[in-house]
Amino acid sequence: HVTFRIGGSAALFVQPTGAEGLSIALRAAQKREVPVYLLGGGSNLLVGDAGLQGMVLRTARLDRVTRRGKDRGEDVVAVQSGVSLGALLDHCVGWGLAGLEALAGIPGTVGGAVAMNAGAGDQCIGDAVRTVTCCRSDGSVRTFRVDECGFAYRHSIFQEAAGDLVIQEVTLGLGRARSDRLRREVTERRQRRQRRHPTGYPCAGSVFRNPAGHYAGSLIERAGWKGCRVGGALVAPTHANFIVNEGGATARDVDTLIRRIRRSVREQFGVGLELELKTWGVSELC
Repeated sequence: HVTFRIGGSAALFVQPTGAEGLSIALRAAQKREVPVYLLGGGSNLLVGDAGLQGMVLRTARLDRVTRRGKDRGEDVVAVQSGVSLGALLDHCVGWGLAGLEALAGIPGTVGGAVAMNAGAGDQCIGDAVRTVTCCRSDGSVRTFRVDECGFAYRHSIFQEAAGDLVIQEVTLGLGRARSDRLRREVTERRQRRQRRHPTGYPCAGSVFRNPAGHYAGSLIERAGWKGCRVGGALVAPTHANFIVNEGGATARDVDTLIRRIRRSVREQFGVGLELELKTWGVSELC
């Protein structure tokens, strides 16, 4: 269930089929004091080799996308958290709705993308968000306006509150454009991303955030880590800010490689690398 293909089993694995099921699962976990791990598309995540003692709650079946007409000159789309970014873009292209093209080729789901404010270049999904409806750990529901979401570079309030605030649905404000133009742009962006980023091996996406004034991949490459490996974990030869699972890699392999890269970059350039990759049950990285 994770794109890295690394990690042990979950004690409990739940896939709600709708908002009511999500609320029931969260109430049950709170009542029994069971920790909750929220899983979207499984990208950007490293799970420990020993697995997890808690409930993994996967949102894949929260998969509805709806047009809601216009509001203040924008076309409004409501999308549930389990919808993949690729599927959302395909809907928008078909409807002639613009504003999310920078997300083309980024893996994962809408819920995960909003929680980490995913994006590329100078565009992030938070730019298009208008409201975020969440289910709390007690099963109650609250809707946040965009100014309450705390969007910043690869950050939102929902990151810090994962398990306590589970994104259920998002509304987006989008503009209009010709479907054929949007289709060309989305296709070109997907192809560019495929050329730049490693393919053919399991991978979780970018490992580190870009430090202020730097690119993490460039620092790692200059430090001499491109193409280096620990066990089955390899720093991708095509992009040094990616680690791939060449086969049989463990979370410990990835952890060891990350710690060595961090230490090397700090010693050579005086720059601390902060993880973009999320970790569950990997104590060395938390």
